Amino acid sequence: MQNKRWLVWITLAGLCVRFGVWFYFRAHTMPLVTTRLPDDALYYFTIASNLAHGHGVSFDGNHPTNGMHPLWLLLITPIFTLSLTKWGLIHSVLVFQSVLDTAIIWLIGSTIYDVLPNAKESNRKTAAILGALIYALSTISILRSINGLETTITALLFVVWFRVYIRIKHESLKEWMMLGIATGFLLLARTDSFIVLLPLALYLLVTRGKSEWKGILQASILAIAIIAPWFIWNLKNFGTIVQSSAEAVPMLAMRKYEVLYGSGKYWHFFVEAIRNMLKPFWYSAFGLPLLTMGYAVIVRRKNVSPAERSIYLLIAGGVLLLFVHSFFRGFIRDWYIEELLPLFLIGFCISLCANAGVTEVRASGRYALATLVVFLQFVLFRQPQYTSQSQVLTLGLPTTEKLTALSNVASFNSGYYGYFATRPGSVVNMDGVVNSDVLTALKKGRIAEYLDRDSVAYILDFQGDFGGYINLFDHHLLDAFERDTSFGNPSEGNDALALYRRKAILGQKQIP
Repeated sequence: MQNKRWLVWITLAGLCVRFGVWFYFRAHTMPLVTTRLPDDALYYFTIASNLAHGHGVSFDGNHPTNGMHPLWLLLITPIFTLSLTKWGLIHSVLVFQSVLDTAIIWLIGSTIYDVLPNAKESNRKTAAILGALIYALSTISILRSINGLETTITALLFVVWFRVYIRIKHESLKEWMMLGIATGFLLLARTDSFIVLLPLALYLLVTRGKSEWKGILQASILAIAIIAPWFIWNLKNFGTIVQSSAEAVPMLAMRKYEVLYGSGKYWHFFVEAIRNMLKPFWYSAFGLPLLTMGYAVIVRRKNVSPAERSIYLLIAGGVLLLFVHSFFRGFIRDWYIEELLPLFLIGFCISLCANAGVTEVRASGRYALATLVVFLQFVLFRQPQYTSQSQVLTLGLPTTEKLTALSNVASFNSGYYGYFATRPGSVVNMDGVVNSDVLTALKKGRIAEYLDRDSVAYILDFQGDFGGYINLFDHHLLDAFERDTSFGNPSEGNDALALYRRKAILGQKQIP
């Protein structure tokens, strides 16, 4: 700790910045909704609220769901037992997430410093400061990663996993046991994290499989034991271990691209995959990590230490994850990238220090680099990502709160509407992300029949979303509905909200 006093100050600075931003968003709801809080985060909050109040793992209290990652859900569920307003509960989750994100700052700096014991002390220290400082003040981590989703806990566990792995000594079963536990929890944080671990796991089997087979087997058994209850629960309730959230939106994307590109869709996927694979290098430090790590792997390959090689293989796994999502699922969210940024920063700073060799690098140069990266991130990445949600907040929510007092309302993007509904269970998720029954109906092209069974009286969503589902899934989706009204001003750059009501409902006036 004495050698890392500088890291304490950086971590405290990062905590102060995160609390400052939290207080700002607590007082300004519109920027919070349009900048930081995607609709998917409200799926978590609604499911956590239902679970906390005895309604099971369900978005609407009627249908069980597996459209989330279990570890984050379990961590935030106790918050929803508190007697707070709905916005108060959201802010509580975000302050908890801010604390977790602050822990990542410490782990980044400490990991970089610990992995470089043979480097010059000045180079070792400045490399660790560089990584910790960039993350502490990063606009991406402060505004985008603290988003109510599993992003932060996954990023934290990736770094923890790496730290556990590099500390394994020959035939140390206790340390292999710790790796198994870390692996299990990482998979609970995001099931697809196994793809990130895959290159390093294969390298481990090839190079140490014979000498460390007992430890590898023990770690594997522990990881499986931790993740098994989640898989068993999924098989029992849904007949598959695949989450509905993993199928729903990519299914729409694949059908849309089939129409747009036909047999050329995989060329489009390939181009998008390359672009997405480069994003973490760009987001972390504007492409510099690709240059420094590329130099280490190509030029210094014989002098790469085991720990350095391990972080590069994890980063290769992160790139593989983005390729798989882009090429085989045709769909990717930016938070898939953001959870990888700590690993990329660690790899960047380790390679920067290791590439310097015995040459002592001026500290001022690295501090200037950190300042430049932080400044450019602030300039380029502070724009709101979810501007269309301004209409959800100002127009959609008041309408939903009024309608759900007596009726059921369906929506494709139903996170906000479900969480703020007047009556629990009165909002039906229509895109299948958190409703496996709807997902089945989508596959069969029978969404309209499902809405009949769930007694849906109104459908509310962006007008542009209706066309895709009508043309690609169910041509009869709106046969039993008629346009009630539209909200918003498309000239402002956002699609208008459209409200449809069931034709059988008579005597109802337009919703103002």
